[in-house]
Amino acid sequence: MTFEEFIRRVEEAAVAARLPFGFGSRFRPLQDEVDPAEFEAMTIAVDYMLAESEEQRERWGRFAPMLELGGQVYPPPLDEVRPELVEVWTRAYEIAQHPIIRARLAELLWTRRDTSNRYRYGLGAIDALVASSELDIDDLYRAEYLGRALQLARALSDDPRTTRIVERLVQLARRHLSEARNAPAAGAARRLLEPLSNLPENQRPPDLRQLVEEMAEAYQGNVWAYGPLLRLTESLVNGRPEELEAIRRRVVTHQIAHARSVDGLVRIAELREALEAAQAFDLSDLIEQIRVALQNERLGERRLAPFSAEASLDSSHVGALINGIVGSDSWEDALRRFGAWGPFTRDREELVASIEREMHNSIRFLVTQVILDEDDNIIRRTATPENHKAIEISRSQQVAILFHAQFAAEILKQIHKVYGALTTEQLAAFFERGYIRPGIAFAIARGLKHYWNGDYDSAAMVVVTRLESVLRELGRQLGFVIFIEERGGRPGQYVGLGRLLDDFIKYLPADFWLQAWMHYFRAALVDSVALNLRDKASHGLIEEFDAVLASVVLHIACFLRLLERPEPSDS
Repeated sequence: MTFEEFIRRVEEAAVAARLPFGFGSRFRPLQDEVDPAEFEAMTIAVDYMLAESEEQRERWGRFAPMLELGGQVYPPPLDEVRPELVEVWTRAYEIAQHPIIRARLAELLWTRRDTSNRYRYGLGAIDALVASSELDIDDLYRAEYLGRALQLARALSDDPRTTRIVERLVQLARRHLSEARNAPAAGAARRLLEPLSNLPENQRPPDLRQLVEEMAEAYQGNVWAYGPLLRLTESLVNGRPEELEAIRRRVVTHQIAHARSVDGLVRIAELREALEAAQAFDLSDLIEQIRVALQNERLGERRLAPFSAEASLDSSHVGALINGIVGSDSWEDALRRFGAWGPFTRDREELVASIEREMHNSIRFLVTQVILDEDDNIIRRTATPENHKAIEISRSQQVAILFHAQFAAEILKQIHKVYGALTTEQLAAFFERGYIRPGIAFAIARGLKHYWNGDYDSAAMVVVTRLESVLRELGRQLGFVIFIEERGGRPGQYVGLGRLLDDFIKYLPADFWLQAWMHYFRAALVDSVALNLRDKASHGLIEEFDAVLASVVLHIACFLRLLERPEPSDS
């Protein structure tokens, strides 16, 4: 097959695909019939995606890879394409007749700054993009072609071409507006108008603002189209503060009104979008209004159905674990073994590696996740891969803690059964050690007594808020900041437990044995996506601690009892 015949087959594939990119697989059967370099060059040329987001454009420029997996991308970054493949593009451009193929090749050659005759390819790209917009294609692509053609015409200071493209965009926008009034569905409206709104004032169509306003009103029933369309008028008011605020108020007010017309998770999501917009625009009265609305939202029976799974364990292994910790020597040694058992969370490095592998192979990490608390308030939402990873780590730690806590509850009950009733004074004397002051030791002792009497809620509530005091003393010993002095009229205060644990994790050596325990404490006590027992107890979000949750609190107390203060000469 000759090169010219191959290009014709590529053009046929473009017609059949009715897409401007991503159709290289359609002519893959020809791979053995053409030169390998020619096949590779044309395949990657049509497989480049158009960078949509600002993040993509900063990373890749105009053309982004179609696939990214395991650190590898396809097609390669444009500036890394081999010179012999670029030479194929130049030959193909001279042969190609279909405007979509000519536009893609000309744009690639224009974007490659090492190409000779860049100006010629730039002009060729403009004309081919305009010609592509006249094909029988979706208005989304029509708008994309004309918007890009307008960018190139302005970059090349080609006023005649700029004028013609502006006129065509206005014509298409008016046609789209008439269709939208009859069947209001989101489409290419914003893509048609945005290039016009980005023009300098002296190049804009005289009635552009009215056109944008009319288009926004036509899409008033679509919350996702109305706001972005209306915000196009921001660039048309020449920075006048009062007009900017009026536009932004209309956007947020419309979001609030639309949220009230739906219910359940959709309402919460839309109110959250409205809140973020109001915060970005600094509309304080609307911020408070939305916060009140969010606080009053309750899903109730509309919550998603819970998912559960069961697993079986060999009872002999469970019995050996419990008996090994409870023992038969003394209650003191039993509590020491109980405290030393753990931490309840998974190995950090192993967990992170496992989650990163799953993120490469699971589509669920491409979907935004919203985390609600017990009162249906949104506490976290995934927006980036790092957000996804952090939330998945917290959830995995929560599962691991609750798994171990099933056994912890049984171990505590067995210690009481084997060694009998203990006095509060005996237990307080045992816990008064290391970083645990007498009053805190007495509180932990009362907590254990409550637990063994079956009052798990009192057991946890007495102890959980005292753990911070012990960790603060440890922080003081290790040289961490635990108190922020009074400054500028603001009273002095202790560093919060969350920051203190974060400091432990950040500054202790990664291989130091306390690191794993600090991750456990953070997940159990203050991580809003994991157990968060201290914060939930403080804010009344746990109606009643059960034996399992209370055992986690007491397990942490027993571990802290094991920490000894070093001698003054001990490094």
